Amino acid sequence: MPFDDIAAVTAKKYVQPINRFMTDPKLLDPEIDLGDYSQKLWINTSWFGDPVYRQVYGFPCEYPTRILWYRKDLLNNDTEKKNFIKKYGYELAPPTNFLQLYNMAEFFTRDKGEKLAGETLKRNFYGIGISGKRHWAVIGEWLEYSQSFGGGPWAGTVDNNNDIIVNRPENVESLKAWVSLFRFAPPGCVDWYWDLKTTAFQKGKVAMALAWNDQAYEVENPKNSSVAGKMGYAVNPSKKFKMSHFGPWSWTVSAKSKNPEAAYLYMQWVRSKNIALKCAIEGAMPSRYSVYANPEVQKIPFMKATMEALPHAMTGPVHLPEWGAMCQELQLYLTKAHRQEMTPKEALDTIAIKWKDILKTNLVYPADAAK
Repeated sequence: MPFDDIAAVTAKKYVQPINRFMTDPKLLDPEIDLGDYSQKLWINTSWFGDPVYRQVYGFPCEYPTRILWYRKDLLNNDTEKKNFIKKYGYELAPPTNFLQLYNMAEFFTRDKGEKLAGETLKRNFYGIGISGKRHWAVIGEWLEYSQSFGGGPWAGTVDNNNDIIVNRPENVESLKAWVSLFRFAPPGCVDWYWDLKTTAFQKGKVAMALAWNDQAYEVENPKNSSVAGKMGYAVNPSKKFKMSHFGPWSWTVSAKSKNPEAAYLYMQWVRSKNIALKCAIEGAMPSRYSVYANPEVQKIPFMKATMEALPHAMTGPVHLPEWGAMCQELQLYLTKAHRQEMTPKEALDTIAIKWKDILKTNLVYPADAAK
């Protein structure tokens, strides 16, 4: 179960709580070591309900987390380093803030026939890859920016009372910043989801992106990627708050299970330390501290950046059954903003009004620019 569906599947009683299994000495694995999970991330991934009487619905399956991908061969090229410092006045390095992200995206955007790291380009090259498709991908892409610019629950889209703050000034600023990067991205990215961003790296078309760590295996595979061994990874650049979009999944027990005790025993086994380690080595994103600490896992190129990103993982998802309907509106108007059909203010004000109709809660900020 993906984390953002927990409200919907629990409200419809598709899955059942596992609390009673966890307290049954006949079922509980004495070596399960639930303290090996980040409690904050586990609670926001697999628990639901009233904060005092919250039910546990599952164990973490894996923790996909977004980090910065970049072409380290380009950043380490002497000519590129000299040209960058001449143009911007500081050294070329993985960006740590949004001005640096913008500058680096601008710098590495080149036309066919220009030079890149001493070679003449046979096609256009782009400074950044962006997922702009009307899809969950566009939501995850923008939430990175809104969280960093303004912080708050679920990237500052609703507050703790479920009142609507998606059109707050910090979000308008963040959407302007995100939209400004499209000029340095491949034209087709307006219809990209994350897989196409990965493909662009494999084909050597882009210099950097904010991307899912679990897809980095594909750019490091020399059979499928022209940039294997040329990649670097870091925590995402930030403004006011460090952030990393967090897309975890949970193992859960179906409400219709005829053998829920057996299903629970399987969940414990598949999340046991040994099996979790094997899964990580084969390509899953770890959810246990002990797995991240394993020397073999530490050798995976992007795990260091992942470990640095996890403490800043965006938690507190919108635990609302209406989230599916809210997503549809958010996807639509974010795409209208980056396609220049609406200003960022108009898009976010329109989303706020649509959400008010869905949630029947209050607007904290006036939606005076809505179309």
